[in-house]
Amino acid sequence: MWWVYFMLPAGRALHLRRHRSFLFGYGHIPIFAAIAATGAGLHVAAYYIDHEAHISAAAAVASIAVPVAVFKLALTWLYSTMMGPDRTVIAVAAGIMVVLAGAVAMAALGASVPVCMLVMVLGLAASIVIDERRGAERLHTALQRLEAGTTAPQP
Repeated sequence: MWWVYFMLPAGRALHLRRHRSFLFGYGHIPIFAAIAATGAGLHVAAYYIDHEAHISAAAAVASIAVPVAVFKLALTWLYSTMMGPDRTVIAVAAGIMVVLAGAVAMAALGASVPVCMLVMVLGLAASIVIDERRGAERLHTALQRLEAGTTAPQP
């Protein structure tokens, strides 16, 4: 989650889109809540694995998957708000939603919770690899577009 969060060049984007600072600041509320809820979900999963929680495996996996989904969706919205929509970022977020739902479905079908957690982690790792492969060039281009928009003569 840490690595995924920093795909947005926040300092430069805020400099170029100061009028969106309110959205940027308050847009972090669901992100921070999701991070905290993910920690709680990991705690629930640990209790489930130790046979101390009396819930289904799907509920244990969902206690992690749902906050991770909220995190990724909120972060994708924040990225799109600050940098403009990017088809790859949106497609990767949609792919992550499919992976997270698939992990919950796997647990409901009898897969172990650690295997489902591994599937979620691999999905997020894939999103990091995709972002790193597209990397600096894409961000540089997006920032150049923002700079061109802010330096254009005002009518």
